[in-house]
Amino acid sequence: MKTSSISHWYEENLATLIQSTGYIHQYLENKLEDKVIQPLPPETILPTSALANLCRLFSLTEFERDILLLCTAVELDPSLAQLCGRLQGNPQLNYPTLALALTTFPQASWAVLSAQNPLQSWRLIEIGTGVTLTLAPLRINPRILSYLLGEAAFDEQLMSFVHPLPLHLKQISLAPSQEQIVEQLVAIWSELSVSSPTLQLCGGEISAKHAIAKAVSMHLGYNLHMISVDVLTQSPHEIYQISNVGKGKPY
Repeated sequence: MKTSSISHWYEENLATLIQSTGYIHQYLENKLEDKVIQPLPPETILPTSALANLCRLFSLTEFERDILLLCTAVELDPSLAQLCGRLQGNPQLNYPTLALALTTFPQASWAVLSAQNPLQSWRLIEIGTGVTLTLAPLRINPRILSYLLGEAAFDEQLMSFVHPLPLHLKQISLAPSQEQIVEQLVAIWSELSVSSPTLQLCGGEISAKHAIAKAVSMHLGYNLHMISVDVLTQSPHEIYQISNVGKGKPY
């Protein structure tokens, strides 16, 4: 991916996020003034934005998306905290809550209280302690906020055994058959889909597989990381946790 293309995407992505959180601010203002609340127009969210991709990856409903945007809006504009307190009738409740979301946003659903809800099960938001679940403070996961802003974010649980592979080589020498594999992988991962497939490179030459992976990453503008099978846990519970923070997700 060319630098100019990345820069253009970054600008459009940030504009999408600012406009979307702006609608959330308007939601709160309209609620306070008992005005009709209009849903977020679909065209507001750029299909290639991080927000759109996140909603596709985790199959978020519009209500779940709006909760995520509410938490994002408070981080980007701290003045919204006071508005949250006014809407909840208590200046001390100057933070997003599920109760606020349930009484504010269209298409509200009590399913959001379930631990199996994607906002909770994938830890897209963090729920603090409170008298009740609905009044507990909500906060967006810092890694998710970074992702929505178009910045790189890496889970601390993976940092001890996942290592970056540098891509600063001026030229990667590949055989014609290897170049063909690179083209195939780039084509597969370039397609916009709900979830990119996991692909395996087979063969005895580790250096050749590294070269192919680096070439694909450079073509797509991806960062490349490596994990050794020797450090992988055998515990089903830990495997599930690792899959939650790494497998096919924008971390």
